[in-house]
Amino acid sequence: MNVAVLSAVALAGLALTGCDKRQEQTVSVAITRGGSPVAGVDVRLYAIQNCQGSYEGSTLHEDGKTAFSRTVEIGGVGVITDELSICIGAGNDWTPLFSSLHGPAPGRIDIACDLAKEEGKCTTQFDDRPLDQPSEDEDDA
Repeated sequence: MNVAVLSAVALAGLALTGCDKRQEQTVSVAITRGGSPVAGVDVRLYAIQNCQGSYEGSTLHEDGKTAFSRTVEIGGVGVITDELSICIGAGNDWTPLFSSLHGPAPGRIDIACDLAKEEGKCTTQFDDRPLDQPSEDEDDA
């Protein structure tokens, strides 16, 4: 085979393996107050930190839980930073509960928050792996 053709095929293969990919991500949220489930509260998942921009909305079930599904980008060669925030409230009054700036995006994020706690009110797991530090509306990465 011609060296030029072989080189072109190799470069094309490398380029295709380096393309960014999309994957489905599940973000599950559980909210309690002093260990008791909080029900009926509206929750929003924002695609950026600080509860701004586009969002998906849900209401906490009787068990204090809800889940969101979204599509995220994963870098083929480099890491693509993923960010999100979880806010609770109603109308125009939304309170940031949790936000994260991380990369690469995991397939599953589990967020558990206790509204009775001042410090470290939310704990997080990425793909069933606990993060080292509980979050208090701060970046995890």
